[in-house]
Amino acid sequence: MINNDRFLDLVDSRLGRNLRNPNNEDQLKAVLHADDRILQIVAGPGSGKTTVLVLRALRFVFVEDVLPENIVITTFTRKAARELRTRWLDWGTILCTELESDPDINLDQIDLNRCIIDTLDSIVQQVLTEYRLPGTLAPVVAEASASNLILKRLAFQNLYVPNQAIFDTLLSRYTFDSKPPRNRGDALRTTKRLLERLIQDRVNLNSYAQSGQAQRLIVEMLESYRQQAIETNVFDFTILAKYTTVKCVDIVGRV
Repeated sequence: MINNDRFLDLVDSRLGRNLRNPNNEDQLKAVLHADDRILQIVAGPGSGKTTVLVLRALRFVFVEDVLPENIVITTFTRKAARELRTRWLDWGTILCTELESDPDINLDQIDLNRCIIDTLDSIVQQVLTEYRLPGTLAPVVAEASASNLILKRLAFQNLYVPNQAIFDTLLSRYTFDSKPPRNRGDALRTTKRLLERLIQDRVNLNSYAQSGQAQRLIVEMLESYRQQAIETNVFDFTILAKYTTVKCVDIVGRV
């Protein structure tokens, strides 16, 4: 493998990114940050986050001897994921070409295409697909409109409509004007956001259900919706991520 100085020389001469420039001091610190410590970067649009992320990952490969298949780069949007993957492959290929004649580096074991670069939602879907049990189907991800329709038909109509006054008192806490939803469509969207927060924030559902009648009905709706997803193998992104965590724990336990 090469050292940090050689890596920075190549980044400057071949990729056109001079991290040693005093104006790029923060980027240099992030790229060279020790890999055994958590690094959190707070930066606004256009500040070079993609550049830092890709260069940091490339340093892992060419300096720290980390194989691409052991690196995961994730983002929130498909557009950002495409940009990350394009830059990773372009810059990585340039560095590989430059180091072809270097006796200190074994390029045969470096396959840039094996780095996992995608949105978090896509990655969890891939995990469940790749590690599913024999004879089971890969999960199907429902887009927002489809998942809203499933929730509406499955539990929302049966629980919200006969208990609208109870629900609206709770849902008014989560609207912009602190008023009850204007119609059932707004109520459905607000309910869906609340269900997602309960999962993402890892709320103790037993305690939450005991805090009021509306909360009990919300938990009942969530459990019905989640059980339907597992039985039909059709998930929205939030439940898919939660289900992936459960399955990963199960896989580790079996191993």
